[in-house]
Amino acid sequence: MKNRMQHFLLLVAVAAVAAFVAGCSACKPGKAGPPGKYTIEVTLDESLKQASVPVDVVGVNAASLPRWQSYPMSEYWKPRDSMRTDADKVELNFAAGQALTKTVDIKDPKWEQWKKKGVTHVLILAYLPGAHTDKEGAQDSRRQILPLDMCHWPDDTEKLTVLVKRSGIDPITPPRAGK
Repeated sequence: MKNRMQHFLLLVAVAAVAAFVAGCSACKPGKAGPPGKYTIEVTLDESLKQASVPVDVVGVNAASLPRWQSYPMSEYWKPRDSMRTDADKVELNFAAGQALTKTVDIKDPKWEQWKKKGVTHVLILAYLPGAHTDKEGAQDSRRQILPLDMCHWPDDTEKLTVLVKRSGIDPITPPRAGK
């Protein structure tokens, strides 16, 4: 009888610990999690390997995100545009015949600067060849918005990958199931 009681108490304790740990998860349905930092990997599609394509990786906080979502990309890419000049960014310049993949490493000092400024999103902005129409947010083929919310991505995510094609910027890293 004593052995059965100990076994029962052990099962209750294990269940209580499991429930406690599950309840303490940082990711709750419908709630944003804390911003994480990731290696950002940008790959140029083979169809652009002979083109020169500048790509800016811009860190923005929640307060400035709406302005960035609505800012016309045709203005951003004009010479001496103040929004581009003032952007808190890492410039990745792809040139014909060079590597098709570039990264902003998770250890890049830019991440610490972004953290101090409360950056919650990273925008991938590409100057793509051809005619494009200005649109809001990620509807513009030259702009992709990646949330840094740790709950948006699977727990083991260390790298966010995007593919820059003539038709636009595609996120490759899948979000957490249900996002």
